[in-house]
Amino acid sequence: MDEPTAGLGVEESNKLLNLIKNLRKIGKSIVLITHNLDHSFAVADRFCVLRGGKMVGERKISETDSTELIELMVGGTKTKNNG
Repeated sequence: MDEPTAGLGVEESNKLLNLIKNLRKIGKSIVLITHNLDHSFAVADRFCVLRGGKMVGERKISETDSTELIELMVGGTKTKNNG
């Protein structure tokens, strides 16, 4: 899903996020492309950050925070090994 909540209001976005959570519960994988970190943290198991067409980091949700992800997105200096 590429930016699926971009044109949605709050209520519709919440419905979509609940759908993603329900799909995850039954074992379905979802690739969510978004700049909305709140939505990402609500439904993700892990993050893959791309910049300039290349993967610059992969993190488990339990091992990162929004500050680190933003730094990866914009090319900040705080980095860990990928994986």
